[in-house]
Amino acid sequence: MTSGPSYSIASCVVETAHRLVATPGDDEKVVAARNAGRALLTAEVLSFGSVGPGTRARRYGQGLEVTLGFYDEKQLAAVENVQELVSDEFSESIGGWPSAVQVGLRLLSNGEGWLGVQHDWPADVPFRHLDPFVPPRDVPDHRSPGQLRIIGRRLRYRLGIDHDNGRPDLFWWTTAQTDHWIQRYLYDTTPPIAAPSWTRPSWGQRRAFNRYVAALYFTRYPGGSISIDAGANSPDDWGYVNLERDPIQVRAIGPRSGGQTEADVEITLARAGVQLQCSFARTVSEQGRRPGSVQAEALMSLAHASNPDVDVVLLFRGGFSYDRPPLPIDCNHILDAAEVLTKRGIEVVLGLGHGTTDIHRIAGRQPAIGVHEAVTPSAAASWILTEHVNQRLMNSVPNFGQSRP
Repeated sequence: MTSGPSYSIASCVVETAHRLVATPGDDEKVVAARNAGRALLTAEVLSFGSVGPGTRARRYGQGLEVTLGFYDEKQLAAVENVQELVSDEFSESIGGWPSAVQVGLRLLSNGEGWLGVQHDWPADVPFRHLDPFVPPRDVPDHRSPGQLRIIGRRLRYRLGIDHDNGRPDLFWWTTAQTDHWIQRYLYDTTPPIAAPSWTRPSWGQRRAFNRYVAALYFTRYPGGSISIDAGANSPDDWGYVNLERDPIQVRAIGPRSGGQTEADVEITLARAGVQLQCSFARTVSEQGRRPGSVQAEALMSLAHASNPDVDVVLLFRGGFSYDRPPLPIDCNHILDAAEVLTKRGIEVVLGLGHGTTDIHRIAGRQPAIGVHEAVTPSAAASWILTEHVNQRLMNSVPNFGQSRP
């Protein structure tokens, strides 16, 4: 026998925030909803109860109000900009109908006893990815600066303070995949740890990566003094990285024919809206060529380009025929090119075939840090969304299945 509510009001605020952040699309209202979701993660729950005297209750509501306090006027304004939407979504999180609860907003003051208003917080907040190219001499232990840049691009972070001494503090967190790459980066675990036996890095292991995060941060923002700490937040919370201001640059290279495969990839990536900046290129004709050779050629050409302005490369193609799979020589050329790109700080995602083609198996190699091979082109596009934008995006809109005539 239990008593009391099933969820705390604070948990409903967090759920509402993450759902708003996962809003798909591009228009002004969508961006405003995502900004409000990010701002909600900075709020304190001040009260939840009946609407107070002098406050007008929502029509068809239950006369309930949750009051949220904000430390920053800009965060408050982001929620106020779409306050009715936030009230509707918060009501849905609690349960019931959208108009059940209303949201009240106010700025926190020094006299209220909140710990957050008793400190001077960093005012110069960066909103960019931690993915500068660190000079090799400044990379601890002389490890690959390109692979460090790939990992840095996947880090989420916030700037705060050490509550004990008031010094500026940066804490970071990331996805499980990035944690796995961090383990390999630190400890040279090759071949990679098998999925069934993989365990999340311990706090001590993640803490060992702090010095590399510091190298990334001070390359981008030199000067000053700051502590670095590892955290374990939701990977859907990007913290101070604003993907609308600093989007992920994706180069998708597909078959010359384009067709439905390219359309599937394009539709999938488009769910992120302006958070991904995508460009599409096509390989040359495959007629008379060995299977896989034109893909290897296209990737190698990009790898040796003077300045490829790209963060993630997606190389995709539909299925190869069963009787003419890619040869080991071409699979090795594809992986050679992919590893050249990772050394330049560019992640590579392979989506070649439909579950029957395994480039790494044919080549007899293990994936390098920064290289992922998906089972289909659509799965490769989905990987980019879940790893680089939001894990909820793939389920935020209906999937109508195979197109009908």
